[in-house]
Amino acid sequence: MPAVTREILKHFEAREWPMGLPVQTDLQDSIHDPDLAERDRYILALFDSSDNKLVNQARRMASCADSVHLFIDAELGAVHEYIHRCKCRLCPLCARSRAIRVGAQVEDLVREMKAPKHLVLTVKSNTVALREQLQDLRQWFAKLRRTPFWKANVTQGVYTVEVTINEKTGLWHPHIHCVFEGGYLPFKIVQRLWHEVTGGSQIIWIEKVDNVPGMAKELCKYIGKPQDAAHWTDEQLRTYAKAIQGIRMIQSFGKRKPKAIEDNLPDPVKSSADWSISLNRVLWLASMNQSSAYKALVLIAELYPHLGRFIYGRMPQLEPEQTKIERQLSIIEILRTGKAPPRHAQGPKRPETEIMTDLIPQLSILHELSEAEIWQQ
Repeated sequence: MPAVTREILKHFEAREWPMGLPVQTDLQDSIHDPDLAERDRYILALFDSSDNKLVNQARRMASCADSVHLFIDAELGAVHEYIHRCKCRLCPLCARSRAIRVGAQVEDLVREMKAPKHLVLTVKSNTVALREQLQDLRQWFAKLRRTPFWKANVTQGVYTVEVTINEKTGLWHPHIHCVFEGGYLPFKIVQRLWHEVTGGSQIIWIEKVDNVPGMAKELCKYIGKPQDAAHWTDEQLRTYAKAIQGIRMIQSFGKRKPKAIEDNLPDPVKSSADWSISLNRVLWLASMNQSSAYKALVLIAELYPHLGRFIYGRMPQLEPEQTKIERQLSIIEILRTGKAPPRHAQGPKRPETEIMTDLIPQLSILHELSEAEIWQQ
């Protein structure tokens, strides 16, 4: 199988998949390839629970990326990839997708601010249940925003909730990251107010935001899969997944009533597209010796490298020969990481618009083929 790394082969050898979970396809494994072992662990941890909600969440995660459609907007001459997603916060693929979508919104909001500042608010580690800690944290921050001092000095902002585990105590450590617009906030005053509203916590941090895109990316890391979740125990993963159910991890605020941040946007491609075709259908048509299907698959692999892993695994005869430079780069990458990069992801890549221009006519031919025409051929 092309593009299957040593790490993935080892993972497959040890992989145990219980009954009751959807069997994983090569399409799913190809799309989730960068985080395959980590994703499997999260699914199995949630599935091994007495809580039906967590079990159902595991099933949704196990169904993530089980189908891919290509939506075509003829007027714009564009091809939009649509991968069925589970939208679970612990899913690495969906966490990245959510961070990208939210990051763009946060960056737009922060760019509107004059001299934005980054505020971190923490609370003392304690043994209270994580869900209760998250609820208290949000309520305390709401109480801080209602103080006369805050109202007089802060006009708008956005905040996210980060959840970590204290390495020394092993206790949960949720805290708030906030970017706001306003006047000068003396550290001591904010510290005193936070101490008052929380009943004892006073560790805070304030700094000026110099890199807006970097700050937006930093904030959005906390709305999906926690950064150190790979090191958590299965029980900690279950506790976290159960605690955040129904809790917003990001929210805008302020007197200017900034636009609400949506952390689970619907994919717009379905409503704007003229028609669509599934990747499995294109593969099936290729198996029926449709020349346009062969051409389309090569172009799809060029446009979407993560689908190329799947396409070339199914149809290795389509995989292009490596150039001398690509072979050299592969050797360097193997020596550096011990992992061979996907061959189709190397070398110069044409502009997406150029690839789409070549792809749409081939997909149009396949879309218009009737079943009778296919079997007659």
